[in-house]
Amino acid sequence: MNQDKSLKSFFTKKETQDMRKTDSDDYTVAHSRRVDMILRILSLVCAVVIWIFIVIGDSATKEFKNILVTVKGGTILQRTYTIDYDVTQVNFEIQGQGTEISQISETDILVYVDLSSVAINLSGSSEPQTFDLPLIYETKRKNSNIVFVQKSRESIKVTFTKKSS
Repeated sequence: MNQDKSLKSFFTKKETQDMRKTDSDDYTVAHSRRVDMILRILSLVCAVVIWIFIVIGDSATKEFKNILVTVKGGTILQRTYTIDYDVTQVNFEIQGQGTEISQISETDILVYVDLSSVAINLSGSSEPQTFDLPLIYETKRKNSNIVFVQKSRESIKVTFTKKSS
């Protein structure tokens, strides 16, 4: 019952005395509890909106230099062919949410060339053959919204020379 009275008194209009002084032009107005509470709530809402804007809209970039290019799918080819690459390291930038970018390190990045599609084209040839293969840029993190930008290379030239028996 006491709580009902306090809520009722909070939302009802209170009579306030006129705080203007007759001897001067300055006057002060007493703030009611309602106005004070509304200003507090409005300040809190504004703070939350600004925080959400900063966290969600926070876009950052991070540069990686001299990241090694690895090979996937080439174990069978390496037994019969010598494989040479024109590039072994690449540079690039990643872009994404600031909180996610700050947690990414070189160990979370994979840059590789997939040799599994080359095996079909090499059958029976003894001459060196060169292929322009795409580089694949990935992160080890699942469900990542990271984008690879400013790549120094999109592809590399890979030369296969048959080993002498």
